[in-house]
Amino acid sequence: MQRIYRLIKQLRELQYIDLITIKNWHTEIYIYEDAETYEFVREKKVTLGGDHLIQSGETAFLKTAVHLPSNLEGDHVGIAFQAAGPGGQPSHYEALLSINGTPPLQGFDRNRSFYKLPTCLLNEPSLQIELELFNPIGIPEDHLRGGFNQVASAETSPPPIYLKNSNVVKVRKEVQDLLFTIETACSTLGLLKEETSRFHVLYQTLSEVADTFRLITDIEAIERSLFHIQDKKVRDVLKALSGYREGTVKAIGQSHIDVAWLWPLKETIRKASRTFSTASTLLEEYKDFEYAQSQPQLFELVKKHYPKVFERVKKQVAAGRMEIIGGMWVEPDLNIPSGGIISKAATHW
Repeated sequence: MQRIYRLIKQLRELQYIDLITIKNWHTEIYIYEDAETYEFVREKKVTLGGDHLIQSGETAFLKTAVHLPSNLEGDHVGIAFQAAGPGGQPSHYEALLSINGTPPLQGFDRNRSFYKLPTCLLNEPSLQIELELFNPIGIPEDHLRGGFNQVASAETSPPPIYLKNSNVVKVRKEVQDLLFTIETACSTLGLLKEETSRFHVLYQTLSEVADTFRLITDIEAIERSLFHIQDKKVRDVLKALSGYREGTVKAIGQSHIDVAWLWPLKETIRKASRTFSTASTLLEEYKDFEYAQSQPQLFELVKKHYPKVFERVKKQVAAGRMEIIGGMWVEPDLNIPSGGIISKAATHW
């Protein structure tokens, strides 16, 4: 498996071509007091990767301008942004992206660091980029939740965060497609019993793909068609190995957001804005994607505090792409409340 994991690591590093380094971020730092209420602390300039951003509990508003080349239309081009603790230490930072005065477009965090620029923005001569970046406050360690739900040290003792990278990048689509296919195949492999023939067929296929590329020292010297061929090879094997016994699994995106758990309600409002922005962008980018949300309380909060995000949500609901599900005002804790309270949660609205 080490050869396969090595290939995945290489593909992740090679999926983007850096076009422009985004630098000279004008940064204003605040303490987030309440919904739409911030207390100014200081301002500074953040220039390059490695520069300090903010401490735990602080919010930064970053602004900068980027001039785009004129020949990008039709390419898969986007913004890559990452922050981290000292020396790349994990951070649970969260950010919200806006460009040229648009409604919030997407959230950035440790799991999602790329935003694909739509054609309307690629045609602009320059981009005015704005980010609201938050470094969470540490939460108490709670051993009562048990080992299955222990929080990470990045949550209990959040480190100061530094700019890791911020670039306009071009996606090597053939590399990314192969990466996603191999990651999916590896996840499938982990669900199969090693003694089965299907495990060995899939493992052998992935090993052959890994041997095809070995150590990639010059990606430009590799024919793009080779990535397509290997991608199709893995996909064909996955299709052939799927049997009638498993049936067909259909998945729909959903975001579970605790209205009040390890953070105050004011932070729930920002989390909802980031989540719904990201979901709306994914729905615009992927036409087969669908999304469900089961907490009207979150829609109400976004409507009040982020009306432009709410308009994006309404558009997707009207198109039948974002489905409102469930029958309660929030997703409740069912361990402690009485039956009467649970019934009220399902009927009072």
